[in-house]
Amino acid sequence: MNGFTKILSRLSEDIKKEFLDLIVKVKETEQFSYIIVDTVDNLKKLEYDNWYKTIVANNYGIWIGNGVADQTLIKTNIGFKKVNNEIPNGYGIVIKNTKTSLVKLITDGEVSSKSEVDL
Repeated sequence: MNGFTKILSRLSEDIKKEFLDLIVKVKETEQFSYIIVDTVDNLKKLEYDNWYKTIVANNYGIWIGNGVADQTLIKTNIGFKKVNNEIPNGYGIVIKNTKTSLVKLITDGEVSSKSEVDL
């Protein structure tokens, strides 16, 4: 869901509550997962909401861009090592149970072999 907070902001309070309740119910079936895309600043505003705590695992995520060591939303094993804070163009960080891997991103129809490097 790209621009998740933008989607939420366009819903009435009643519809938003129904929508978020449905997301929680679907997640509880353990048959589906969500990818929520937004800026860290926008997601940070939601992290204490009950529905967010129910569906989001804060030790898993995908980070695109610099600054992963400076944020606190997604738990990583990077800590505050500045050497790992700059991500080369065309790469992102995948976080799986706080373990980070640098991965090549596919952009603009580009096809590339999977490449992972532990940070």
